[in-house]
Amino acid sequence: MRLSVPPKFSADWLEGVCETLDGMLMRYVPQLGGVLLAHTKHELVDDMVRIINECPFGVVEVQFHSIVWAPKVGQVLYGTHSLSSPSHISLLFAKTFNVSIPLNHIPLGKYEFEHTDSPDEDDESSDEEDDGDMFGASPVHERVSGTDNTDNVPN
Repeated sequence: MRLSVPPKFSADWLEGVCETLDGMLMRYVPQLGGVLLAHTKHELVDDMVRIINECPFGVVEVQFHSIVWAPKVGQVLYGTHSLSSPSHISLLFAKTFNVSIPLNHIPLGKYEFEHTDSPDEDDESSDEEDDGDMFGASPVHERVSGTDNTDNVPN
């Protein structure tokens, strides 16, 4: 992988590589095709660092071991419901990644959005059975984005 390393690391380019990769953690990296979760065993491909034209950044080819999260289209992921709205459902996957499912990907024949009162509007709500979230949505095991139409689901 080719990286641009800031000039402050000119005394130790490998330290600059580590610092640059640390800045890419938990972000989508197109060269890797996914989200960089971890990196180790950094190694310069050659001992030459190029300074191109008047740019002070050193350009270096580097090899390293990495853990990349790259789900495939059509892969089924399970998340925890975090928010419902008329336009989308939000989930938290692996307690780390936010997932948004837009309305056009929600089966309308099976689910519908049902607005509920927020907790501060409902004075009769008790703390002992607070399964909803702070936006007044119901939990995923009861409703995804509203009422589950279970009458048409075979047993």
